[in-house]
Amino acid sequence: DAAGTGPVALTKQEAPKFVVRFTADTTTAVVGSPLNSSSITDNGVGYTTLGISSSMSDALYVIQTTNTNNKSSSGVSATGPYGTTWTNSASGLTTSSAVVSQRFASPAATSDTDMDVTCVLLIGDLA
Repeated sequence: DAAGTGPVALTKQEAPKFVVRFTADTTTAVVGSPLNSSSITDNGVGYTTLGISSSMSDALYVIQTTNTNNKSSSGVSATGPYGTTWTNSASGLTTSSAVVSQRFASPAATSDTDMDVTCVLLIGDLA
């Protein structure tokens, strides 16, 4: 409150409605404690479908992805709400699931690999 003696009133603020941290490098496994996550499906290298326990109100929510990579080689990583063609596409987002891509490409490697750990947040309204 204005006097500084009570709780702060938060107005027009949103908090994540879905949080998951997972590895798809050797297995699709949750790391830590997820929020509102029902499943993780490894669809192939760098392509993962995340199930949402309590559906979002629409498919226009914000998705934030980050990743870490502990591989010993240098390279380029990409992550986000992409489809299999790596075009920035919201078509992989529904009220009950989100498709994310996370890949690491090394100049010395012959093919892309999964990122070591990927973190995903969804921000929007629940149904």
